[in-house]
Parts: sequence; structure tokens; C-alpha cells
Amino acid sequence: MKRYTLLLYILATAAFLLSASCNRKDTRPLPEELVRAERLVWDTPDSALYVLQSMPVPSESQRLARATWALLTAQARYKLFLPQTDSLIHIACDYFRRHGDARQKAYAYLYKAGISRELQREDEAQRFYQLAVEEVEQTDDARLGYLIYIGLSELYAYQDMGEHSLRMADKAAEYAGLCKDSAYICSAAMLRARAYTVLDSLRMAACCYKESLRFANNPIDMSDVSNELAGIYRRLNMLDSALCYMRQAMAIDYELNRKGTVAHNVTIGTIYLSANKLDSATYYTEKILADTTATLSQIAAAHQNLYFLYQKQGIYQKAAKHCFQFSKCLYSIFQANKGKDLAKIQAKYDHQKVLNEKNAMKVKALLLLISLLVIIVVLTSYLQWKLRQKKLYIRQVEEEIKNKTVQIQDNKNQIDYLTNSIAELDILKQDKDRYLQYIENLKGMEEKHRLRIEQLLTVARQ
Repeated sequence: MKRYTLLLYILATAAFLLSASCNRKDTRPLPEELVRAERLVWDTPDSALYVLQSMPVPSESQRLARATWALLTAQARYKLFLPQTDSLIHIACDYFRRHGDARQKAYAYLYKAGISRELQREDEAQRFYQLAVEEVEQTDDARLGYLIYIGLSELYAYQDMGEHSLRMADKAAEYAGLCKDSAYICSAAMLRARAYTVLDSLRMAACCYKESLRFANNPIDMSDVSNELAGIYRRLNMLDSALCYMRQAMAIDYELNRKGTVAHNVTIGTIYLSANKLDSATYYTEKILADTTATLSQIAAAHQNLYFLYQKQGIYQKAAKHCFQFSKCLYSIFQANKGKDLAKIQAKYDHQKVLNEKNAMKVKALLLLISLLVIIVVLTSYLQWKLRQKKLYIRQVEEEIKNKTVQIQDNKNQIDYLTNSIAELDILKQDKDRYLQYIENLKGMEEKHRLRIEQLLTVARQ
């Protein structure tokens, strides 16, 4: 019995210590390298990544340091547009989900969502953005709120969910205003414009693009906004404004030596085609075909524009030639997209397979834990039953002993009484014998007296 009880105590203590060791928060201070990398990662992520790669990787026992190192490394690589898997950010999410405050959880979920988007897992990205939103509402970190809402707005815009994208862009604009950062305000206004574009509210989109252009303080932002604003004006058939902003974007890209010239040629060629300026449209469209950096979709757009150009000019032979080339490009794009779709499906399948394996491992671990708990409960119940049975038996024995003790005492009293009675009987017997002897003596004396009386009577009669 004592052996079973000791085993139960050992199992319970081991389970408690295991649970405590897994759930205890690591409060040790961070290494100096991590503190320095955290200061650098926002403005100079390349320097932060160098510091992180130069320091020794924290061991698994240093859970806070390891999670922080993983989060900062993933953040630096994400800001530098470096390819990565989600293994590092998973370490950070796993730790901060259990032990982090709202700000740490939001940061981990933010970059988990961003990396999931890079890995083309939009559903997972949306789920982690929503988790980040729930956490950031409990903080006063305006920059963090801006980054989360701007990412969620971009995701919704990519999925053609205009109303959701606009609502998230409005929240991003609020946080950008709190940050008082012109680049953030510019990006938030651009996202609002894209949301209005998805909703087909082109004039509202143009207003937002102009607002974004007012806050753009670097040439790259100015070029991007001007390019997208030109596309809006082309759809509104305001071709002069579209050409104005398109030339502005092209001039900025020429000064920056950016590789966006081909895309701009596609846009400006389409604008000239819409304006029925066929010579200019032909010039910019043919520049696309002569550029070796043009993508397949840009070449397809060029052949499409040239088909419409020659059709308008009545040169049907060349129009048919470009129509055929356009069809070939479309087929190639379809095949490429089909391959990408298959690769995406395969990636999702592989990812789901990994998730299923992890879930299966979690289920096995859970079943093992449940089995252990069941064994402990059964063993505890059995030992408690045995203990109750033992106590009941002891109580019965004690009651029997008590009854026997009372009975023994009664028997002893009875024996004493009988012994006293026997002693009294012995005394009475002795008295009886003495009385009997005395009676015999009296009888003898009576006989003598009778004989004497008879003698006296005889003498008297005589």
C-alpha cells in the first residue's frame, strides 16, 4: 500500500514539474547583441541582420532570447526581401503566444502573416493578420497598428475585397496620422485609392492618389503614385491628365535608372492608342518588343495594342500577324499560370501535409497525455478504494476487539461472582456440618434425657 502511494506521488510530482517547466516564463535579460539588433532592425535591417548572424544562436533553454532572435532575424530578412521559410517566425509565435504581452504577440503575428503571404498562403496570412489586429488594439503602438492594417488592406485588395480593403486602409490612415510619418500617410492614401479602384469608384480613387502624391517625399513613391494615377485617368478617359502623370513617372524612373520603363511603355502606348495618336502609340509599343527585359504579359499587351493599331489603319495582314502572336502569348501565359497554379496547389498540399503530420503528432501527444492521466486517475481510484477497504476492515476489527473486550470483562465479572458464591457456599457447608453435629449431639442428649425420664417414671410407678 505504501509503495502504491509513493508511486502516485512520484507521478503527480513529475507531471506538475513537467507542466511548470513548459509554462514558466523566461525572465532572464536579453543578450546585448539582441538589444542592439532590435534598435537597428527598423532603419537599417541589413546591419541588424549582420549583428544577428554574427552572434551565437541562443540555446533552447534560453527561450526568450531564442524567440527574440528568431523574430528579429525573420523581420530583418522580410524587410530586405530575402527568401525564407516560416521556421524562424514559428519559434517566435510559439513562445510569445504563451508568454508574450500584447505588443510582442502582435509583432510575431504581423511577420508570420507577411511571410505566409510571400509563401502564397493567403488564408493563413489573413488569419494571423486578424490575430495581430486583436492584440494591437490592446496597445498604444501606432507604428505597429499601421503595419498590421496596411498589410491586411493590401491582402484584401489583392483578393478583390474592396470594402474590407477600404475599411482596413482607413484604420491604417488613422495610425499613420498618429505616427506623423509622411511615408506612412502616403502609403495609406495609396491603399485607400486601390480599394476605391477595386470598388470601381475611380474619381474617389483619383482623389486619394492625389492625396498620396502630396505626402510622397521620395522619388520612388512619387513615380509609383503617378503611374497608378495615370492608369485611373486612362480608365476615366481623361487622357491628357493620364499622359501628364505618365510622363512624370517616366521622367522620375529615367533619373533613378529604374527597370519600370517597359511597364510605363505599355501604359503610355495604351493611352496614346485610346487617344487615337497612332504614331506615338506605335513608337512606344514597338519599344516594348525591342526590350529584352519585357515580360511575357508585357509582350502580349504590346501585340494586342499593335493588333488594334494596324486594324484601325486597315493593315489587316500585320493585324492578323500580331493577333496570332497575341494568341501565342496568351497560351504561353496560360501554360505558365497553369504551372504556377499547380505549383501553388502542390505547395498548399505539401504545407497541409506538414500541418496534418504536426497535428497527428499533437494528437498522439495528447492521447499519450490523456492515457497517462487516465492511468493516474485509475491508479488513484484503485488506491483510494483499497485504502477505504483497509480502513473499513480496521474499523470492523477495532469494533470486534471492543466487543470482545467487553465480553471478556463481563466473563471476568461473572467468574468473580461465581467464585465469591462458591466461597460463600463453602462457608455455608462448614456451618451446615457444624449444625448437623450439634443436632446429633442434641439428639444424643435427648435420648439420654428420655431414658432418664423413663427410669424416673418407672421408679415413680414403683
